[in-house]
Amino acid sequence: TRHICVEGWSAIGKWGGVPFATFLKAIGADLSARYVSFKCADDYYTSIDMATALHPQTIIALTYDGQILPRKYGYPMKL
Repeated sequence: TRHICVEGWSAIGKWGGVPFATFLKAIGADLSARYVSFKCADDYYTSIDMATALHPQTIIALTYDGQILPRKYGYPMKL
């Protein structure tokens, strides 16, 4: 699949990881909330609507083309 990053790069490849919905359920997130927000160590922040967060194609990507996610694609993980 093609992934288009908000930073401007894109990549076609096979992404692997954990469905984000599985993670949200495991941590006891309120799945009736309207949004999920994110804040990074570098103070970047964003949010996505809950329908997108729960979509089966929304994953916490840990691998790309069968390899551990490279730094250029956001190691150690990318949402």
